[in-house]
Amino acid sequence: MDTTIISLDIETYGASKKGVDGNTLPDQKVFHPVRSYHTDRVSSRDLILTASITLVTEDYPCSTKTNLQELPAPGQSKSKMMTCEISPLSSSTLQKPSLNLRNLNPQETMVFNLSVPTDRCRLQSWLRYSTTIIGMNLPFDLQYLRFDPQFRFELEDQTLIDLSILNYLHDETRPERSLKNLGPVLHTHSYQETIKTIGKFENPSDPLLHFYNAQDTHNTVLAVRELARRIYQDFPDTHKLSTFCCQFYSNLLWTIIRMSESGICMDQSILMNLEEQLLQECKEAHEYASSVGLPLEGTGSGKAKENFMEVLCEHIDSNRAVGLFDESIKDHELLQYTPTKGIISFNESNRNLLAGQLHPDDPYQEVLQAAKKHAAAQKVVSSYTYPLLRHRRNHPEDKSSKLLYINGNHVAYPTWYAVPTFAKDANGAAGGTLQGRITCKKPSAQTFPHSIKSTITSQFPHGQILSIDLSQIELRVAALLSGDRALKYAYQEGIDLHSERAKKLFGSEFIDARQSHELRQAAKMVNFADLFRSGAQTMQSQLLAMTGQYFELSFFEDVVRSRPKHRPGLYRFQNNLIKEANAKGRIELPFTGQSRYFMGGEKFAVNEIVNFPIQTTAGNTLLCIQAELDRLLPSINHRKPGIYMFLNIYDAIYFDVDYGEEEQIRSLVLQAINYVEQEGYWAMLKEHYGNEIPLEYDWS
Repeated sequence: MDTTIISLDIETYGASKKGVDGNTLPDQKVFHPVRSYHTDRVSSRDLILTASITLVTEDYPCSTKTNLQELPAPGQSKSKMMTCEISPLSSSTLQKPSLNLRNLNPQETMVFNLSVPTDRCRLQSWLRYSTTIIGMNLPFDLQYLRFDPQFRFELEDQTLIDLSILNYLHDETRPERSLKNLGPVLHTHSYQETIKTIGKFENPSDPLLHFYNAQDTHNTVLAVRELARRIYQDFPDTHKLSTFCCQFYSNLLWTIIRMSESGICMDQSILMNLEEQLLQECKEAHEYASSVGLPLEGTGSGKAKENFMEVLCEHIDSNRAVGLFDESIKDHELLQYTPTKGIISFNESNRNLLAGQLHPDDPYQEVLQAAKKHAAAQKVVSSYTYPLLRHRRNHPEDKSSKLLYINGNHVAYPTWYAVPTFAKDANGAAGGTLQGRITCKKPSAQTFPHSIKSTITSQFPHGQILSIDLSQIELRVAALLSGDRALKYAYQEGIDLHSERAKKLFGSEFIDARQSHELRQAAKMVNFADLFRSGAQTMQSQLLAMTGQYFELSFFEDVVRSRPKHRPGLYRFQNNLIKEANAKGRIELPFTGQSRYFMGGEKFAVNEIVNFPIQTTAGNTLLCIQAELDRLLPSINHRKPGIYMFLNIYDAIYFDVDYGEEEQIRSLVLQAINYVEQEGYWAMLKEHYGNEIPLEYDWS
C-alpha cells in the first residue's frame, strides 16, 4: 500500500469571537474535548472551527538550504490553499516515502470549515486515507476530531510524527516548545501576527483564520524537516529517529489518546465523605494544638509555630539523658532553617527529626502528632479533594480538575504529556519530565495518595478496577544495564533483595518480626539509594521521613563507602555514565534515542546522571507493554469496550474491567509482557547489554 503523509492542525473555539450560529464563544480554559463541552460549555458544533491539512512528499533535496514556501495571503488566490475537491484516491502527488523526515516537502494545503458538512466529509476521507500524520501535539487535535459522536473520526493505525517529540529528541533543554516560537530558532518560518497579538478571529469563516490555520500545517512540515536534519547532523551515530524510535513514540501517542478518552471514574460520594473526614481531622488537630498554645492555622499561627520549635529544641537539649547528641539539637546537620529569617522551619522533616529525639511518652509527641495529621489532611484536601469536587483551591475559575458527570458516572480527564511540552501551542500548563517518563496533570493522578486512589471505581455497573505492577522494575533495570553480579543473581534465582541487604547491614538475626519488617524497609531504602548515589544525609532524612526510623549519620556514611565493594558492577556502570556525561555533556539511551544534557555546575548532579537511564528505561518498559496492550485490546474506535486502560503510574497500569472480562485482560497482559520480554524492547536491551534479567509483575 502506498504511504500517504499529511500534516494536520485544528483551530478550536478559543481562536474565534463567534461560533457557527453567531453565538459568543468563551476563552478556552481547558484542553480536553469533554472538559470543553462540560466546563467551558461549548457545543459540539463549535468545539472545532477549522482543520487544515498539508499534503507531504519526500522529494526535498537535503543538501539545499531550507526555505519557507509562502502560502497565499488572504485576498490572494487560494488555489493552493483550498483544494478540497481533490479526491484522495486519485491524487498523483503522493509518493511512497520511507519516512526519511529530512526529505519532507509540503505541497497543497487545504483548510476545512467544520461547520460545513461537505468539508467534514472530505477531511474525514483524507484522514482515513493517510498512513502518516504529522502535527504539533497530535493527541490534542485527534481527540477533538474524534469527540463528536455523530461524526467520529475513527483513526488508529496511522503513524504519528509529533513536532514536540522531535524538538525534545534534539534538545530537551530548548525553552521554545511551541510552533510559533520554534520558527525563528530553526530559521524555518515566522508569524507576523498571532492570536496573542491580533486577538481572536471574527468567526469560523474568517479568511484570516483559514490562512492562520494553513500556515500551521505548512510550517510544521518545515520545522519537522529541519529538526530531523539537525538530529542527523548533530547526532550522526544515533538511534534518534530510527524505525524503533519513531514507532515507540507513535505508539505512545496512541496510548495517551486511549487513556485520555477513557478518563478516570471516581466515586464522588466517597470522595465527599473522605473530605469531610479529613476536615474533621484538621479541626480536631487544630483545636488540640491550640489548647496547648500552638494554633495550626489562622491568625497568629505562624508566630506560634516559630515559638514552638524554639521551645521544643530547648526541651530536647534540657533532657539530654534521652537525647542522642552531645551538641545542641539546633546544630544538628538535618535541622532545616528558613532561608530568609533563619528560623527553624516548621516542616515535616524537622518535626520528624525532633520527634525522634523525644521519649515515646513525652507530652510533646502528641502535639507533633496533631501537627502531622493536620498537615497531611490539609495536603490531601488542597491538592486532591477540593480540585476534584469543585475547583482549584483559592482559584475558583480553574475547574480543570473537577469531576464531570458523564453517563451516570463522575469522571476525571487528566491531560497527558509525552515529553516536556505544553498542552497546546504554549497554552495550558507545562508537563512531562526530563527523566523521560510521561506525566499527567489536572488532576495529577499519578501522585494520588492511597486515600484518593481508593475512590477510583468502575464505569461498569458490575465492573472492577485491576492493576499490574512491574516488580522492582528500577532495580531490575539497574541489574540489566550494569550487569552487577549480585543484582543479577538475586533476580535470576528469585532471592529477596531487600531481606538479603538487611542481613548484610544489620546481621542475620532479627530480634522479632516487627523489627525484621522495619529493618527490611531500611534496607529497601538503601537498595534504591544505591541506584541514585544518594549521599549519607539524604538517606538519613529519607529514612526518617518514610519510616520514622533514625540511624546515626555514620551508619549511612558506611553504606556510601561500601558501595564499590557491595555493588561493584553497578558502581562501575555509574562511573562510566558520569565520565560520559563529563566528556560529552550528555547521555543518550539506546533504541528510543532519549537523551539528557548535563552542562556542569548545579546541573551536573551525580544523582541526576545515574538516575536518568534507570528511571527512563523503567518507564519505557511499561510504555512498551502498554503499546502492545493497545494493539491487543479492542480498538479505541469500539463504541462499548469491555476494558478501559486508563492510567499509567510509572511502574503500574490500571484497567477498568467489565464483568466477565477479567480472564481476558489477564491473558492479554501476559501476552503483552511476554512479547516485550522475549521479542520487544526488553529483549532488545538484554541483547544490547548482554544480561539476562526476567520481568515479573503482580496483580492488584
